[in-house]
Amino acid sequence: MLPIHGAAYSTLLLTHVALMTARRNVDEWVDAARIHGLQHASQTEMHTYAQHLIDCGLATLDAHIQISPRLIAAARFPDGRAMKHIAQVLLRARPPFWLYLAVNGRHVQRELIPTDDLKALQWLEPRLDQILVRSAADVNAEADDKVAKFLGEAAELLLVAALEYEGRQPVHVAKLSDAHGYDIEVPGRDVDCIEVKAASSASSEEFHITRNEFETAVYCTSRWRLVQVVFDNAALLADKIGVNHIESIRELGHEALQQLIPADTESFRWEKSARISVPLNAWRDSEILPDPDFIIPGLALRAATHL
Repeated sequence: MLPIHGAAYSTLLLTHVALMTARRNVDEWVDAARIHGLQHASQTEMHTYAQHLIDCGLATLDAHIQISPRLIAAARFPDGRAMKHIAQVLLRARPPFWLYLAVNGRHVQRELIPTDDLKALQWLEPRLDQILVRSAADVNAEADDKVAKFLGEAAELLLVAALEYEGRQPVHVAKLSDAHGYDIEVPGRDVDCIEVKAASSASSEEFHITRNEFETAVYCTSRWRLVQVVFDNAALLADKIGVNHIESIRELGHEALQQLIPADTESFRWEKSARISVPLNAWRDSEILPDPDFIIPGLALRAATHL
């Protein structure tokens, strides 16, 4: 639930009345909050907010309603500070999908926040960016993994569809095991081994590669190649992803990859994975052409079902 002003205010009321007297059930809890709040929220809205607090673990119902320590601490700030701290708690408990995308370190890219959501959060100005940054700090590590996994799967599906569109018969081996050292195998006179990397516009200059992927590249030589699919930023907010969201498809051969990775020495050996920054001139344009009818559900729709 987005922490609009009404949600934060209702949460503040619900927290206060639960701390004042033990509330035995949700109806009793909601009735008390509405009385103390001069009925600013309707019965239905207040029930929705109360149930949300229970659903996301900020309140529990046993013998009576109990409030989480985090929410209690936020509610004890004076005046408007409590409302803004509560908004931060609500964002952390059930972050909107765009929070993972819009916050980069201490910088907020507001163009990645849906317009309606940005308007609904204007009551948090001038501290909105600060609240978003603090909220994202708690959740972005897990979220980064989810976004990276989603983009990776999208890129693999896009390339499988593109190869089928060319009339080839690719095998999506990554669906079988991560041990192959590549994601897609294309049978032919020489088996084509394709390792797929996905990126957004902001992350296209580097990628992670595992030790197994690198050793497979060395072993397979010219049969192995890395294909990077770069999606534009709009893809991160789209309900559906199609070929119009592709900025580029480019490749890195096994020789170019080996030149970027130092050899092991007695004093240095990288183990499970490494992050590689690739010079622009090391890439070559891919000849793979995407299927013009390719389309899959976007991150926004997957976020609605917790990815």
